[in-house]
Amino acid sequence: MATFTFFKVLPEWRRTEAPERAAMRDEFASVIGKWAGGGEMTVLTYTTVGLRAKCDFFLWRICYSPECLQSMHAEMMRTRFGALLVAEHSMLGMTRHSQYK
Repeated sequence: MATFTFFKVLPEWRRTEAPERAAMRDEFASVIGKWAGGGEMTVLTYTTVGLRAKCDFFLWRICYSPECLQSMHAEMMRTRFGALLVAEHSMLGMTRHSQYK
């Protein structure tokens, strides 16, 4: 399975003090790193700042089960940064296991 999820950051995040923003960002990044580093999932991050008005970044996630995607999404949204995100678009696609593994 593969998903492309596009997120918009609420303006409240930009109004917080820089050290607090950094702490929120680090907490969110640690969740992504945990899932990407565990071998179950590939996660690629992209910024869309200056390219799309309705979103600030997107995650391209690839794994083999919907439960994995949902668990990661729930964990991301439980972070302090996740509380300030809106998922503007989410696209899901199906993939096959690679014959080369």
